[in-house]
Amino acid sequence: MTTFFRPTHAEAVHRQPRPTSHAWHLPELSVYITDSCALSCSGCISFNNYALGGHLELTDAVRDRIATWARLVSVDRLYIIGGEPLSHPDLAEWQQLIEQSWPQSRWTIVTNGRGLESRTREVQTWIEQGWDLEVSSHSPEDYVTALAWWQGLAGDFIEPSRHQVLKDHMGETHYWTDSQGGAVMQIGLRDQFYQPTHQVADGIVTWPQLMSARSSHLSCPAKNCTHLADGVMYSCPVQATVPRLAQRYTVAGPAKELAEKDLGYDPLAKNRMTLSTWMATLSQPKSQCSLCSWPRPLEALTAPTAKKVKLVRRVNPDSPATALEHQPSLDGDEHLPEPSSQA
Repeated sequence: MTTFFRPTHAEAVHRQPRPTSHAWHLPELSVYITDSCALSCSGCISFNNYALGGHLELTDAVRDRIATWARLVSVDRLYIIGGEPLSHPDLAEWQQLIEQSWPQSRWTIVTNGRGLESRTREVQTWIEQGWDLEVSSHSPEDYVTALAWWQGLAGDFIEPSRHQVLKDHMGETHYWTDSQGGAVMQIGLRDQFYQPTHQVADGIVTWPQLMSARSSHLSCPAKNCTHLADGVMYSCPVQATVPRLAQRYTVAGPAKELAEKDLGYDPLAKNRMTLSTWMATLSQPKSQCSLCSWPRPLEALTAPTAKKVKLVRRVNPDSPATALEHQPSLDGDEHLPEPSSQA
């Protein structure tokens, strides 16, 4: 069955790359563009239920870094993620940059599906331009809504396609492929998540117990999810977002140094580690793996709390900030998650 390919870093490091001028190859890369999301889901791997807020901006520096990465690394499948990517006012610019930087890649937008009904024309344009859509539903209601919306439109969007369903212990996923067998749409429901190891109370984040970095990495389902955030490369989504969490909250306890340390690689910055060494360690455990909870039991996800927040775009220090409201279809409760809620 054709699915949204989730390969391993071992392939990126050791396999023979395609005949291109690129020095390195990645089976997949997730481009992180926003910390904002209209939902507050327990178990959020990007900590967006703590209302970090704000969008990553396409500054000249970020564009330069991405251009450098595009010259160095070829990518099979490239994802735009967040936060909620559809909330970013400059999503089209990010798409255009990705199309120009990695024209040979398969491109995918990953969304929670909220608000898709109001963006049907845009979705049609995306698919015509070669973009795929991946909907990660966080409640049965969202799942049913996304399925009904897509099934009512699929015939107008793509050629006669193949529809398959994959069920496992964590939920189910629907796949639609085009006539060439390429995945066009994926709608999944995952209603169980790993329990977090950290706690938040009174603006303080603590990890009372650190896990074994090796055992966490061994069972980690996200260890193949290389992230690009602000033009900096990270081994996984947690390592891309934990430093931002540490900037917003006070980190206490033995995890303080681990949480505040930035393990990303910027090809334009002076790093102690060479790029070749950093790329070779993608498939290896990192110190921050001890912050993750993969060996812990699963917990059922209750219906996500909707939140209404102002999205403040990240801007240069000399520029005035621009406040942006969610579109009405994304508005929900007017309260933010309590500081003591679990991520």
